[in-house]
Amino acid sequence: MEFETIDGLVGGMASDFLFLDDRDIDVPSAGKFLNQLENIIKEADNQQMEEIKSVATALNSLLEKVILDSLPDRAAGFTTFEKGISTMQQIVDDYKNFSACKHDLNPYMDSISALIGVK
Repeated sequence: MEFETIDGLVGGMASDFLFLDDRDIDVPSAGKFLNQLENIIKEADNQQMEEIKSVATALNSLLEKVILDSLPDRAAGFTTFEKGISTMQQIVDDYKNFSACKHDLNPYMDSISALIGVK
């Protein structure tokens, strides 16, 4: 399988994240990230990369909470979002190197679920 497309999408999102002014995601930034996540989810679905799709879907839910200003801890939200991007990068690297995800995603998925209030 070829992973250049999803690698580019995740890398583009990581690059955009690095240029945020503050350690806060505002509504315009959240909207941009939501669009990027939608593209990542579609490509992950095409590539049958369920792990990336799961992380991206969770990040999508996190950003929706940011937009609605219903996230109890915005600082934790920022850190969790940042960790989600790096997790997706690790998954892409795993697929490029091993043709499968080698990371245990359960701790990250549990942390994001607890943050956004989903069991």
